[in-house]
Amino acid sequence: LGIFHMDRLESNEVLLLIGTSIFIGVINCRVGSILGILTELNYGGKKHAYFERLPVMLFQIFFAIALLGLVMGQMIMVYLGAVVIVVSIVMMVMGPEGAMGLAHVPSYVSNLISYLRLLAIGLASVGLAFAANQLAFYVVMPMLSGGATNSAEFTIPAIIAGLVVLFAVHFINFLLGILSPFMHPLRLHYVEMFTKFYSNHGGGVEYSPFGHVRRFLKA
Repeated sequence: LGIFHMDRLESNEVLLLIGTSIFIGVINCRVGSILGILTELNYGGKKHAYFERLPVMLFQIFFAIALLGLVMGQMIMVYLGAVVIVVSIVMMVMGPEGAMGLAHVPSYVSNLISYLRLLAIGLASVGLAFAANQLAFYVVMPMLSGGATNSAEFTIPAIIAGLVVLFAVHFINFLLGILSPFMHPLRLHYVEMFTKFYSNHGGGVEYSPFGHVRRFLKA
């Protein structure tokens, strides 16, 4: 329709997809961080909330801002991001793990980078569809037609073979398009987001087995 035209194979559009993927990662992880802070406060863990969970949230938000500033050439965003990153690192050192908390810093960066798999899914789908079209119309059909370059000169067997290749590759791409949007977001939720708030405090209802009566064993 021309309302939101985007060629995902263009370099400028790839940068847009990178930024969009990182933005989704920041939002998703921040929801987890807020839940983590609230969880720690509910259990009276103010130090864990303010010097473990909060610094992670600040670090990832302003790391993304600094990265965006580098891409856009806005150095004020880079400087602001760098200052807050240093503050968040100092807060981590003041936290329960002390200086050992810095060992988790690479994982905070990798959490955001992991959201680039959303970019990869989009590009892979377009690339595979493009390759299917090229293979069918510019390789298979001309080759089986004796090197013909005009589509009007393609033979019937060549057209049939080309269409088989075309539909086969697009069908595989279609199946991957059904599976990938389910698997990758699920992984991002459980690995990147859940780790921001899921704690050892437990909660919920203690497991109760169906049977309690034992004839030969005593727990």
